[in-house]
Amino acid sequence: MLQIPIVCLSIHPKGSNAAKWLRFKFPLWSLVSVVYRNYRLFDLDLALELAALECRAIPSCTTDCTSRRFFSRHFAREEIIRNRDRVAQRLQSTPGFDTATYKLFTALSVDALLRFFNLCLDLRSVPHAASCRLVGLESYLLKMFTLLWDDWFREWMEDEHILPDTQNGFRRGYHGLNNPFILRCAIETVLGFGHPLYVVLPDLTKAFPLTDHSSFWVMMYKHKGVPECRPGAPGREGGSSAGHEKIYMTPQNFKFFTSNSM
Repeated sequence: MLQIPIVCLSIHPKGSNAAKWLRFKFPLWSLVSVVYRNYRLFDLDLALELAALECRAIPSCTTDCTSRRFFSRHFAREEIIRNRDRVAQRLQSTPGFDTATYKLFTALSVDALLRFFNLCLDLRSVPHAASCRLVGLESYLLKMFTLLWDDWFREWMEDEHILPDTQNGFRRGYHGLNNPFILRCAIETVLGFGHPLYVVLPDLTKAFPLTDHSSFWVMMYKHKGVPECRPGAPGREGGSSAGHEKIYMTPQNFKFFTSNSM
């Protein structure tokens, strides 16, 4: 039987759903000999400790060095309209105990939302948070604010050509079936060269909350993408030192993190 030297750096149980899915997806898999090994190519704990030290050295207020000042400008009216329409698709969602519905917030004028979100940027906090309805604030306003920020992040990555073409997760115009196709092309390529193929099969259960925050901020800082004087923006909440705040990990944040972790 033809055997292709594929080494899976597996960080999930040997019989996990990820492995079963990969075997199911590829008719070519019958030709592949997969070796499960727990290689310790580097000291992960040490790497995380170093990332934490580097993160603590990042100043709480940094300079926006991006080419188009992506993270130090105000939101535009067009951005509010576009994201309000996106959130409006969930108008029938059940309200929380404060009875604040999506329809209630979509009735707000675009100018009012624009002033509110830009004030949040300037203050790096929610103005008069105690006077807000908690569920409505988190389920609608925070979601919309995060979408606005996520758009900035996506535009920055596309403008700077940060993501490789093979990274198609959470990208407009890309399809989930691209991943099996890319792996199949890689398998067929190594056949001709006789080289080993290294494949990572991570268990992405709770991937967003388990992302290492310190490593994420170090990557951002090295890419000159840490927001200027914005520790209260989505991604950093409260406090004044990077790496010690809660991170709202958005799809754009996560794909940046995974692309730079390889």
